[in-house]
This record gives sequence, structure tokens and C-alpha cells, in this order.
Amino acid sequence: MSKASLRVADSITAFAAADWDRCFPGELETWGYYRATEEAGLKGFAFRYYAIEEDGKLLAAVPGFRMTYRLDTTVKPGRIKRLLEHLTRWLPRLMILRMAALGSPVAECCHLGFAPEVSEARRPGLLAQLRAAFEEDAAKAGYCFLVIKDAPQAQPLWRNEVAHAYSHMASLPTAWLSIPGPDLDGYLKTLSKATRKDVRRKLKNRAEVRVEFRQDISHILPQVSGLYQQALERSGLQFESLPPPWFTLVSQHMGDKAGYFLYWVGDELAGFNLVLQDGRRLLDKFVGFDAILGPQHNLYVLSWMVNVEHCLEKGLTIYQSGQDEYATKRRLGSRFAANDIWFRHARPLPNLLLRLASRILRFDRHDPDLAAVLEAQQ
Repeated sequence: MSKASLRVADSITAFAAADWDRCFPGELETWGYYRATEEAGLKGFAFRYYAIEEDGKLLAAVPGFRMTYRLDTTVKPGRIKRLLEHLTRWLPRLMILRMAALGSPVAECCHLGFAPEVSEARRPGLLAQLRAAFEEDAAKAGYCFLVIKDAPQAQPLWRNEVAHAYSHMASLPTAWLSIPGPDLDGYLKTLSKATRKDVRRKLKNRAEVRVEFRQDISHILPQVSGLYQQALERSGLQFESLPPPWFTLVSQHMGDKAGYFLYWVGDELAGFNLVLQDGRRLLDKFVGFDAILGPQHNLYVLSWMVNVEHCLEKGLTIYQSGQDEYATKRRLGSRFAANDIWFRHARPLPNLLLRLASRILRFDRHDPDLAAVLEAQQ
């Protein structure tokens, strides 16, 4: 009788690309995506991968990472942010934690994968083994703060496995748009009259912007990286900062599944949009616009319409647009898939304090647009 075995690795290269991707059918953030992220060398992150194998085949897998985490990391600038920064200076042992997590700092959700032949009845048991391996691995390395980052509510295995042992807070939901046909006018008809009018006004000077699609951006990497840094600084939230090589490594490792829409005003690169795609879905992964040219030429709305047009042209039915700009995306017809953060501390008192702190640190407390989206989902 065959026996399943656990495997813990610190690189995605411990698994064959085909074996890993087989457990994640339909995912755009593939083995190549994780490999590119490793090779780029995200500062402050170490990666882990947990898997179960049987008879030489990969049955189940989940990625993870480790970092030193400041509790004010995801709080937007303001009064509460300043208070937490003071607390961090006064009480660093309370505010700065060694964190082990399941998920990825650069993925849309916590990817939990199973081989196609694994029955639904067997999956909860495999997840329990993966969770146990994760917790044991973290404890051996001295990581007391455990997190499951962005577990999709659409995958209830997570809640069933950890709800009794972990605390919970709502994470950032994922925006997606079902592409209506047969053309752009068909999409615009699904929007309100006011939104249609606003979109058409913002596209009035579209001819002033040259749009180009490329997979190789190595020759303009400094410009792309600079636009990304501008976007990061404007957001006020810096969970991770992607180094310049990441932007070329993704397209190298993912081939025709990754590409860039580039927005030129004259000879100046005014914006970029990294997208991942397959035969069904377009994932708007990262975007960056020049602080002056972006608003002048309404590049956010233009890039949205370019992506919708691309979906229509390629026959893609889903446009997934990430975890920000909720008010605008709602106006443009997006719906939202809820994600959860599950967390716990190995020691009782810090665990209690973290549960109390989550009421202040939760994302919707600092973002009224997000709060409205989460309220609508209830």
C-alpha cells in the first residue's frame, strides 16, 4: 500500500514545473511566476513550499514565506499610522514580529492546490497535513506569529481547517469583471449613464497616447521600475517592494502568459501595465503611471478600456483587476471575491493582544471605499 509523504522546500525548483502547475489548473500565477519572484530576490522575504507526495506524484501543495513583520505595515498614512510608528519605537518586541505565512507576498490569494485525481473527500485530510507541516516548520525556526494570507472564501477548506484555532479578519477582496459581448459598446451599456459619459469624456483625447504591447521590456526596465516606484510611494502601503529584475524575469519565465501594455506620450513612457493571461482570463497584475502624465491623459481609465478591448479581441471572459481602487472598479462594473486573513500567535498573551489589535489594523477601517465593498458582500 502506498504512503503519502510530506516535503518542505525553500525553492520552487524542488518541484518540476509541470508537477506543480498540475495541482493548480487555471491559475495564472504559475511555477514560473514563483520562480521569477525567487530569482529577483525580494528583500526581507524567505520562501517555503509545503507539499504532499505519493508514489512519486505531487498530490497537494501550498506556498509560504517568512519575514519580519511590522504591525503598521498595511495601515495607510494618517493619525493611527503615526501612533503605531511611535509604539513601534517604544515597544519593538510587541510591534515587530517574526512571521511565517502561507500564501505569497506577490500572489492574488493563498494558492492551495491538489492533483486532479485527489477526491474532494480526501482534500481536508491533506490540508490538515500541510497545515501541521507548516506549523511545525515555523516552530522549529522560532516563528511564533502564524498567518494564512488571502485565503479565498470561495475555497471553504481553509475556514473548516483553521477557524477553531486561528483568529480572522477580512482581507482585501479581489476585483473581477465578467466580459459582456459582443464589443466595447456592449460592455459600456452595462454601466450607468453617468459612468458611460465619464468614460467617453476621459477617452476623448485617446489619440494622444500610443499604446504598445510587448513581452520584452529589458531595454526600458529603468523607466518601468521608476513608474512602479512612483505607484508604490503614492499608495502609502508597502508590504513588498519588487526589485527591477522582477519585471523582466516574470516575462522570461512565463513566456506568452505574461506581457506589458506600454503607454507612450510622445517619446516618454507615461505608464505600464503588467498582465498575465491564458485562454480564459486576463489578470491585471501591476500598473504604474507617471504622476503628471497619468492624470493628464486619464491613463487609468484608458488602461482599463484597453484591457477590456484585449479581452474581447482574444475571447477572454474574465478580467481580474486586483486589490485596489475599489470605488472606481465598482463603477466600472466589477464584482468582488472575498479573501480572509487567518492568524495566531503561539503564546496566549500576544495572541490576545493581536486579536484586539486586528480591530484597529483591519483594512476597511482605513479605507471607506473598501468598507462599502465589504458591507455589500455581507
